[in-house]
Amino acid sequence: HPNSFEAAIATYSGFEKTTLIGGYVTRWAGYDSGDDISKFKKLGGDESNGVAVVGIMNESVENLALQGWYYAIDEVSKAFYTDATYALPFTETMELELSAQYANFSEEKGSGMDGNVYGVGAAFNIGALTLGAAYNKASNDTDKYVSNGFGGGPYFTSMEEMTIDGFEDVKAYQLSAELDMADAGLEGLTLTALYGNFKSTPSDMKIKEIDLIAAYELSEAFSAEVSYAMVDDKNKNTSEDGLYDGGYDRFLVRLNYNF
Repeated sequence: HPNSFEAAIATYSGFEKTTLIGGYVTRWAGYDSGDDISKFKKLGGDESNGVAVVGIMNESVENLALQGWYYAIDEVSKAFYTDATYALPFTETMELELSAQYANFSEEKGSGMDGNVYGVGAAFNIGALTLGAAYNKASNDTDKYVSNGFGGGPYFTSMEEMTIDGFEDVKAYQLSAELDMADAGLEGLTLTALYGNFKSTPSDMKIKEIDLIAAYELSEAFSAEVSYAMVDDKNKNTSEDGLYDGGYDRFLVRLNYNF
């Protein structure tokens, strides 16, 4: 479910095809915020004053989208993130999209949030079908980890449940297929299947996940999503106490109304 934030944000779009963003975020609530998801809490923990953020997005080069972000997470880490996406159109109904991303975390006061993330991705679209592949790799010192940030994270391999968040030297790849059902007369309906593989040798972790998703946009205001996630703990050690199979199945129905 979407997270909520207490923040002051300013956006400037006075430069052609460039957007500048800056602000300060103090508290948050929601699914990723901690134990009591209904309660607003400090973003970086009880000792943190919040997060300063600046970002830039640029599309001045044809078919190329660039963005870069810097986060100063008080008492936790300083983080830099950037990605680039380049589209190669072959015909009106055929296109190849190539992407790359990089993130760097520099911990503060022994928080453990430290390391680098590298990622590449490709998506090939032909008519109603889009096929995708992505890879992420994290590089950390001993007992350090990378973070999703404050939500599901920007990484190409993120699944419905699993991400590279919280693991040392984790590697992940993802394969995906998406089918737009408009040509079959079902305007607004999209079917997606994803397969993800996550492995961290220092954590003795190996997890595979399969996601099946149906999303239906009935109008600009109303949409629905049904998803089924199957998480398989191959090393049978990722439960909360690390003693048994942490795998599970999860079924979700979500209805969204915007007004």
